[in-house]
Amino acid sequence: MGRKGYDVFLELFLVLEDLLKSKRLVCPASYFHFVETDVDLKLAEEIRWVVGYLSEGFSFLHWKEVLRRQFVNGFYRFIGMKEKYEGYYEALVHTNHRWDEIYPSGEQKELKETKRSYVVEMERLKSTSTNSTLYDLVSRNKDTIVNKYAGELLKGLEDSRVASYLNSFAIRNAPFVDIFASLDACFVLYDGNRRPRGSDQIDLLMTATVLPYVDIFATDRYIKNNIVIKLHFDRKYNVEVYSGKVDDVKGLIRRLCSMFE
Repeated sequence: MGRKGYDVFLELFLVLEDLLKSKRLVCPASYFHFVETDVDLKLAEEIRWVVGYLSEGFSFLHWKEVLRRQFVNGFYRFIGMKEKYEGYYEALVHTNHRWDEIYPSGEQKELKETKRSYVVEMERLKSTSTNSTLYDLVSRNKDTIVNKYAGELLKGLEDSRVASYLNSFAIRNAPFVDIFASLDACFVLYDGNRRPRGSDQIDLLMTATVLPYVDIFATDRYIKNNIVIKLHFDRKYNVEVYSGKVDDVKGLIRRLCSMFE
């Protein structure tokens, strides 16, 4: 209770609670916030309670389902038809289940176990990509994501135009693909003195999944700097980004309080 900055986070919680009660705000749950943090069992249950309480049953879908829906919507736009999933329903669901059941236990374990291999791979890329440009890495990352997931996620679409879509810029500009590929490239090219962390991979998935759908996005200072300073994605995706630094949290509280006016 006596930790520095605790009082400002308690104030933030109370403001969020009031906004939720007055139906001015939705705080969808995301499993990433839980799995990226290694905590003891007691604290884990406390995190589950806070997230469950604030989310009021709203949750982001599994990141692959969000990506699938973006791919499907992109295909419908590509052929001049109305999108299948409209607005927030591309990524959000209201469920009575536990908020983390969207991710099966096997995948929860896999996400945690891949942290170490991710660090090794990022260290390799940092040492071998010194002559690459941001554009080069982003383009390569986009191709990798599309080649790895698009065929699987679009196999239900029986249309001869899918092949053209798979080779198009349109599918490579799906928000998830754009954000993940660009942030990953920033992680490789910039901040050379910063060692990669296992949680970076989960931060990438979380940011790419939720950023296009929220008005306010809270993350750590490193992710915020990449989103706002390096990529200007706060403008591109029309989102306000705050870090966990005390001054930023105070700014977030002021922003939330303005919603009562």
